[in-house]
Amino acid sequence: MLRYDSSYVGSTGKVIIGQNGTRSPVYSITAVSVKGGVTTYATVTIQGNNMIFTPLYTDAATSIWAVRGGKVPLAVPICGFDGKHCPFNFMETYWGYVAAAGALILAALIALIAGVIYMIRERTREEERQNSMWHIPFTRLVSPDDVSLFA
Repeated sequence: MLRYDSSYVGSTGKVIIGQNGTRSPVYSITAVSVKGGVTTYATVTIQGNNMIFTPLYTDAATSIWAVRGGKVPLAVPICGFDGKHCPFNFMETYWGYVAAAGALILAALIALIAGVIYMIRERTREEERQNSMWHIPFTRLVSPDDVSLFA
């Protein structure tokens, strides 16, 4: 006679036989561990309409998600499930405006530097002109007469 409502360990893990002789599924949640081996982190047993979750870990961050640096994956991907909700990237969207603004700023900076150089050059030329006004050319110099000097 078959014995119902029993369990035993088979080649695929624990096998549970229900009251009516059917096998109750036991699902194992496995993943690759940090060391590279396959590790079982939890089991889910279904008995009739009941589900029993049995965690086989103490801290999910140091066990299940250790291969991801302890970070749990997002419930919804960054770009959404359809890839159309990616976050706004300013440089990709407005690179033309940024380049134009950069060119204008560069042109203004060049114009400012050129203006400063021009002003310095003109100031130097004006100073030279002012200095040349009181100089007497050598050809215009004459010896003074003794008479005209004391007369």
